[in-house]
Amino acid sequence: MTISQTIWQYLAANDYWKEAVLVFSSLKDDEDARDAIRDLIISKIQYIKSSSVDKEKYVTTVLKLPREIIYEAVAIQKNKEKDYWGECEAYIEVSLWANAHTVIVDHLGPTTVISNSDGDKSHLEDIIKKFPSSGLIIPDWNKGAGIYEKYLSLLKDEGESLKDLEFLLSYLPFAKAESFEQKVPWIWCLRKWVTRFLKTPSLILPRNRRC
Repeated sequence: MTISQTIWQYLAANDYWKEAVLVFSSLKDDEDARDAIRDLIISKIQYIKSSSVDKEKYVTTVLKLPREIIYEAVAIQKNKEKDYWGECEAYIEVSLWANAHTVIVDHLGPTTVISNSDGDKSHLEDIIKKFPSSGLIIPDWNKGAGIYEKYLSLLKDEGESLKDLEFLLSYLPFAKAESFEQKVPWIWCLRKWVTRFLKTPSLILPRNRRC
C-alpha cells in the first residue's frame, strides 16, 4: 500500500470526508478519482445531506462536485432504509430517469396497487408526471411505469377506455414481474379492469355497437 493510499483510507475512516475529496481529486487517473469520490460520498452521505444536515451547497460550490453524485448517494441511502418514495424522488431531482423508473416498477407501482391508498395513488401520479416526454424517454416505459399510468387514469375515469384496455392487453404480458410482489399487482390490475368493462360495456363500445 502506498503512502497516498494510507492517507486516503485514514481520512475516509475518520470522517475527514472534505479533505478526502481533495486528496482523491489529485489522482492522475480521472476514472479512479471519480470512482473514489463517488464511493466516499455514498459512504458519508449522512454527514452531507440528510434530514438534519445539508451541505449540498458546500459540496457543489467549494468542492465542485456535481449534484448527481449527492442525490445518487441520497437515493442509495433511502433504498437501504426502504424509503422507496424518497429514493425515487432523489433520482428525479437530478434527472436520473432510468433509475427512478426502476424504483417505480420494482416498488412504488406494486405498493400503490396493493395499498389502494389515495395518498399513494396521488403521490405516484405526481411522480409519473415529472418524467419528460410522457415517459417515453424510457425505452421500456410501456412495459413498466406506463401500465401504472394507465391504471391511475382508469381509476379517475380519464382517457379512452377501449384504448387503455388494448394497451393493457398488449403490454402486460411483457411487463417485468420477476417476484411474487411484482406479479400480484399486474394480475390485480387485469382482473379489476376486465371486471369493470364487463359490468359497464358502455365504457368500451361505441353507442351504435352496444348490445
